[in-house]
Amino acid sequence: MPSSNVPGISIDLGIPLDKVAHILLYTIYTFLIGSYLSDKQVKSYQYYVFILGVPIFYGILMEVMQYYLSPSRSFDMLDIIANIIGSLVGVLLLKVKH
Repeated sequence: MPSSNVPGISIDLGIPLDKVAHILLYTIYTFLIGSYLSDKQVKSYQYYVFILGVPIFYGILMEVMQYYLSPSRSFDMLDIIANIIGSLVGVLLLKVKH
């Protein structure tokens, strides 16, 4: 959905709702990737780099594709930052889980 269609609702910290959605979705996405791979792999530095790298790469790729392929969507660096924050939160949740 184009960001212009997202309601202009903000949480108390003044963070736009679409950025909160990016953070939550990427937290869940990263957590699910890590949970799936946790039984198949030893929890090492490379494990956490991989489960952090996949959603970050995907998020950047989606923003670039929006810029080049969709006239109704645009590239937003703040979306990438929100995706990275969500991915970091997902990794932290995995560390707590393990």
